[in-house]
Amino acid sequence: MTLIAIQEADAGNQNITFAAAGGPDTMVGAARAGGWDLGVVLLVRNVDAATRTVTVDGVGYVVPATTGFAVIPIRGALGALKTITYSAVTNVTVAAVRLTKSD
Repeated sequence: MTLIAIQEADAGNQNITFAAAGGPDTMVGAARAGGWDLGVVLLVRNVDAATRTVTVDGVGYVVPATTGFAVIPIRGALGALKTITYSAVTNVTVAAVRLTKSD
């Protein structure tokens, strides 16, 4: 089980580093309270010829084949670990990103 480190994205121009998907992976969830969302997402790229399903908290997200890309919100108690599973990990890369407000 690999912990995916959350990277900070600022003004949409941050260089994001993707890593090979493992199985299963974990990452820290973000909180949503009082109308605010701390905005942590899992970015998934799939360059395989087959679609992939990424499951977080029992919800499956289908990532299209060949040039597939998914943005999956990761919510829950702040600091709680979320388990991420994949239907297959061949040709799948992931990155965890916190969406921050730019001034």
